[in-house]
Amino acid sequence: IGSPQSIAAVGGPFGITAQTGDDCDVKLRWTPIGGAAKYEIWRNGERIKDDLKTITYTNTGLTHGQLYLYKVVAKDVGDHQIGSTVDIWAIAEDRTPATLTITSGPEEGGLWNDIDYSFVFESDENCTVEYRIDGLLLDTVTVVGGNPVTINNLDDLFDGIHTFQLTATDVAGNITTLTRTWRIKAGDFDGDNDIDKNDWDAFKSAYEAEAEPGYPEWDVKFDLNEDDVINVDDANIFFTHYTGAPIL
Repeated sequence: IGSPQSIAAVGGPFGITAQTGDDCDVKLRWTPIGGAAKYEIWRNGERIKDDLKTITYTNTGLTHGQLYLYKVVAKDVGDHQIGSTVDIWAIAEDRTPATLTITSGPEEGGLWNDIDYSFVFESDENCTVEYRIDGLLLDTVTVVGGNPVTINNLDDLFDGIHTFQLTATDVAGNITTLTRTWRIKAGDFDGDNDIDKNDWDAFKSAYEAEAEPGYPEWDVKFDLNEDDVINVDDANIFFTHYTGAPIL
């Protein structure tokens, strides 16, 4: 592309400032150069912007921690260089934490009638994410920005208030935390927020239906041990948890 002419034969050098932003961007501002019809921005010896009519420019999409050398060159209406700024260094910094979003799973403050659950979440940038249930670290995953991540096979939580927590650390070390709190009432099969005889009647009906092929798909929620069969094992799980001892 070429390079700026020596400033010895033209006006300047003129003053310039470089301010680093929070999202890997650098804002340049320079002293107006008399007779300038346009400005060019040079970074690390390469022209990155021309035909600029203002005395400010924000360079975005930079790399965190990278050092950049800037110069602004002024051109007249005939495209001749008439001046330039001094060189100025700037280090790009990322001070903006990743944004986490939970797109699927138990709703915040909601009621969940199952001891099993899963979550789907995503981040707007690359990061490393730890996920916890009730404060217990379960695993750490590497997340690519914009790609959904599914956390499956989360089970064995019984009735009570539970918290799913995500902690993301991006490449710049910024930390984001997102939590989802919900209530599990596994065994509340009739949805009245109580575990009582009505729930046993519902369970018993599903248990008896298992004796017939093709029982309704909604009855899968009674398969508490996830062995694809509703039987005495599921009944024992139900009553061991809610009464302290199996009854079958």
